[in-house]
Amino acid sequence: MNIRIKRLATIAAVALLASAPAHAGTIQVFGPDLATAKAAEASFLAGITVTGFENFEGFPVATNSTGQSLSIGTNVGTFASITQGSGGACDNSGFSCAAGLGILNAAESPFGGRFNVSDPGNQWLDSFDARVLTFAPSGDVTRVGFFITDPNDAGGRFDFTLKDGTTTTVEQNIFGGALTNGRVFYVTFVADSAIELITIATNNRNDGYGLDDVTVGVPAPGALALLGAGLLGIGAMRRRRRVA
Repeated sequence: MNIRIKRLATIAAVALLASAPAHAGTIQVFGPDLATAKAAEASFLAGITVTGFENFEGFPVATNSTGQSLSIGTNVGTFASITQGSGGACDNSGFSCAAGLGILNAAESPFGGRFNVSDPGNQWLDSFDARVLTFAPSGDVTRVGFFITDPNDAGGRFDFTLKDGTTTTVEQNIFGGALTNGRVFYVTFVADSAIELITIATNNRNDGYGLDDVTVGVPAPGALALLGAGLLGIGAMRRRRRVA
């Protein structure tokens, strides 16, 4: 675990999984409170060059199922409801699970526990209890971070696929088990080649989450220089040892 992660007060889960020798990826989850999630976002942003940001404030708010869609294009890429949920709050108040995703605010939301994290702002992208939701980033980005509010309590799955076909997966209890309503996490996806698709799968047909403040980017030039300097330092140490 790196020093940056250790400094965060509460970490719900940290996964570092590489499924192929050529290209690797990591998924990290920080929470379950807003202060910890915001600190994680600040740390994430400090190490990247941002190429896109979306807080969903420029979209019309869904007031019934006609305001929902199976896919929504944004500044950072396309979100899609691949497998819809059923029952529960998303089939009440004029909405429909089958109609897909929607932009909500506190006044129109039929759900408890999901909320906006932008400051200022009052809107978020709601999953409307999708069993499987995907995000396809725009461009050749290798860094993705976003807030997720009131996520499915346990047993869900996150994975992301790189454009070379490598997939990194985190199974089961990524948020640390059963949660009370209103929890919030910051999730980061970091890869060493372009990210093709991120998938969020839940374990319940009538429980969902909200997404907000999605950032995509690439490593900051300073971070790459620091990594290069570190590798050169390691090489120099090895050469000195051989001479000695």
